[in-house]
Amino acid sequence: MNILYKISIDRVNANYISGWCFHRFKPGRPVQLECYQDEQLRAEAEASLFREDLQNLGMHPTGKCGFEFVTEAEVGLDFTKPVLIRPKGKSTVLADLSRDDRIGSGKHIHSAIRRLILKKKKLPRTAVFMHIPKTAGTSFNTLAQSVYPKGTAISHIELLPQSKYSSLAEYYNYISGHLRLGSIQESFNSENIDLYTILREPYAQLESHLKWLIQTAANQENRYFEVTNPIIYNLGVKLGQVIFADKDSLTEFVGNLNSVEAAFVDNLQTRYFLDRQPERVALDDVETAMGNSSLFKLIGITEKYDSFVREFGELNEIAFSAHEKRMNISPSASLFDLNSGEVRTILLPLVYADLKIYRSIAQP
Repeated sequence: MNILYKISIDRVNANYISGWCFHRFKPGRPVQLECYQDEQLRAEAEASLFREDLQNLGMHPTGKCGFEFVTEAEVGLDFTKPVLIRPKGKSTVLADLSRDDRIGSGKHIHSAIRRLILKKKKLPRTAVFMHIPKTAGTSFNTLAQSVYPKGTAISHIELLPQSKYSSLAEYYNYISGHLRLGSIQESFNSENIDLYTILREPYAQLESHLKWLIQTAANQENRYFEVTNPIIYNLGVKLGQVIFADKDSLTEFVGNLNSVEAAFVDNLQTRYFLDRQPERVALDDVETAMGNSSLFKLIGITEKYDSFVREFGELNEIAFSAHEKRMNISPSASLFDLNSGEVRTILLPLVYADLKIYRSIAQP
């Protein structure tokens, strides 16, 4: 641990590194960072990107301490050799990415966290939160990270290799990720975990998710998906060209989705409850998803988020303090008029299954 700097690495692959860093005694001054391999400068970055999660947790006064390195695509980083992150112009090594566990196709610095985990009392059952996009999952993850003992809660495990999932339940009391039920069932012993998730009113969730995809492609400050997941990035670019306010354009968008695009916007909430991923969600899938919902200890709805937090706390004997504000909320204008019956009819094929499972939870 460096006494002057705090640093964490979130995402890494051969051409991309992101995380956060700040000076412990000068947190308001962005740290200039350099990435080296074989004593060659491979990339530079300023740790000034906004991190709402760190501000919300009180870890940084403004949250403006995020960074990302993007290296040349032709010559990627080799993690079998030292990959060093240093303050610009200094020899101090803040992180060596060759020494830590992998996340996805890259690495993650959490060796200090692992040492803490081994000292914590492991609860009999682990809470596994199935994080469905744009349902207040980010807010709940942040809240969980703030109340569970340090080092016993982990989120976004989808960034880890699936082979690592099963061992997580041995050490963590709270696990969260954008994992669909089939993947969770393959990876965890159901006798040792309790499943939780949150659903959202489907039309609102669809619009919010579409906005997120568009913003992901348009955001020049964060190039993670452009570099590491071109499918999501290219879908966001395509969506950015759709005139959603025009009903003809909206109809064409709904009718012309290919199978890859449908996986991200066609009844997405229902898809999370399946053990397979169909090209398009069918009526049989709805029945399967509704049946699988019985496997969950608790399913909340975004519109009653505080109730979900309270019930989760009671079930896990956790005292939640005053609830933080909702996070990861898109500030952009509406894509379409959700009060319009005609618009809702056009969009119905993308939410009809989600509506059934949502109503079964919201109005049992």
